[in-house]
Amino acid sequence: MGQNETAPEDDYPIEKAMKYAKEAREAESQGDIERLTNAKRELNLLNRIIGTRGQVTNIWKWCLEHLNEPFSEWHKEDLDYYKKRYAETSDLLDKARYAYVIWTFERDIDFAKKAIMHFLDCGNLYFSTGWYKNGTKFLVMGFCFEFAARLSLSLRMKAPFDIIAILQRMSAILAKMGSEHVTGRGIYDLLEVAARIAQDLYDKQELRELKQVEQVFLQLLTIAEKIGEEWHQKKEFHWYQSYLSISMPLAKITKGPEKARELKVKLADSWFEDAESRTGSNIVKVALYEGALKIYSELGLADRMKETRKRIKEYSERAVKEGEFKEISERISIPVEQIVSSVTRELVGKAPQEILDQIARDMTFIPKKRQVIQTVEEIRKNAPISFIVPITLFERELPIKKITDEKEIFEYKVKEQFGLESQIKRKIFSQILNEVFAIFVDKGDLIAFLRNSKNISNNSMQILEKGIEHHFRHEYVAAIHIFVPQIEEILRRLLENRGIPPTKYEPLEKGLEEKLLGGLLKEAGQFLGEDFAEYLDMLLTPNGENIRNKVCHGWMELGRFNQELSNQLIDIHLKLCVL
Repeated sequence: MGQNETAPEDDYPIEKAMKYAKEAREAESQGDIERLTNAKRELNLLNRIIGTRGQVTNIWKWCLEHLNEPFSEWHKEDLDYYKKRYAETSDLLDKARYAYVIWTFERDIDFAKKAIMHFLDCGNLYFSTGWYKNGTKFLVMGFCFEFAARLSLSLRMKAPFDIIAILQRMSAILAKMGSEHVTGRGIYDLLEVAARIAQDLYDKQELRELKQVEQVFLQLLTIAEKIGEEWHQKKEFHWYQSYLSISMPLAKITKGPEKARELKVKLADSWFEDAESRTGSNIVKVALYEGALKIYSELGLADRMKETRKRIKEYSERAVKEGEFKEISERISIPVEQIVSSVTRELVGKAPQEILDQIARDMTFIPKKRQVIQTVEEIRKNAPISFIVPITLFERELPIKKITDEKEIFEYKVKEQFGLESQIKRKIFSQILNEVFAIFVDKGDLIAFLRNSKNISNNSMQILEKGIEHHFRHEYVAAIHIFVPQIEEILRRLLENRGIPPTKYEPLEKGLEEKLLGGLLKEAGQFLGEDFAEYLDMLLTPNGENIRNKVCHGWMELGRFNQELSNQLIDIHLKLCVL
């Protein structure tokens, strides 16, 4: 069996996934259970284009972040199948995946070595065939080398699977790319992988000081600086800055922190130079100067900070004078009564527990993040200037952060739009819940439904009962003070039920401590689903309305302790209890 049987894949392998999905459908229609099971086993090893609520879609990113742990949807009873497929196939990427799955369960070091070997051979094949130049296959090539390198590091592998041998293999490919004058994606992504590894190795003194490690990273630094300067000469500042960014960790591990600092100064200067070269929008120039100022301030370069602030002031005043700052708004009407009436009519004749289960599983009134992103993209097309104007964030009337990077501004706008849609939808849904509690469901029904959930402990349930009693007596200050912290406790229980500890090791204290809300949401995201996780993040954390801190630290405005928020928190508890 030869390498030529390996099929090129993108980061999300649509063709292969469609092949197995079709096989699964055919097998199901024919009642062929074994063939159906095998198709599902194959699909469980592929990144998913879409997933059901709570499913991880980028499986191999998860694996990279949780090295040596089996993915939650892999099963030990499937190993015989994977061993058989490993022996049969000549597809290098398939062999790497099969070997890694087997390793995570059986801890047979030979399979770990095989996984490393096949990932490396696959990465090399994507380069030698030129596949990396098509689609997103440059991501697959980079991933193969990074996965092999990090798996080798985690297991302290010896030659020929040691980190030095892997870095030398990457270096040879990068040198060949450099000689072929490759300057964009592909070489950049592989250099970025090397830079991330360099950043990690800097703290591992025994590896950092090895001569072979220094030689490899010096070679890669030379390549990165050369390509970066070529982009600089073309005035392609985005690419120039990208190569400067990956050069810094390479310089730090080979020439020391001072060399890395020199490159960081160049990075700041490139933002300033880009601003100076721009014509047209004053706001664009201000945003670029802001980018330079941020880095100058991190470096403590007072003179350059002074000059940059002067420029920011000058071009901000010009932008105001020339009318570049404009606010666009539009009033819309929503038929709330018709929506509420339509929903409640559908509940007539249903038992209280059935109604609560329907509400708990219904995500209609949770914004869809991908649709929100599309909406924001459309807004950006119509009002591009608003996406480059720096944004200052405030908390309790004090500035806490300034956003100047265009990507970060877009991400902020997505969160802002998600929050806006959440507020609109929760106003409607709150009225629906008012009708439900007035006509179909009483507090006893609600308590009984929540009590049946494995995600709510007996202690939490006793506390929640008090909150529900306060809610039905319209005592929302008391209800909300109970509901908010119990969300964290339910998330901890949810993680425990999925085999994930809700604690973390604190090295300074040399002990375990409970994960806070942000950490809990991050861990539970794979079970919550993208939309519901974003919804909770926007409501509860400093990324949005920050309800958790406002309530628990005593600075929530009195007017926010209302029926609408209390209804929203009950809905969240319902949804968490059925996961």
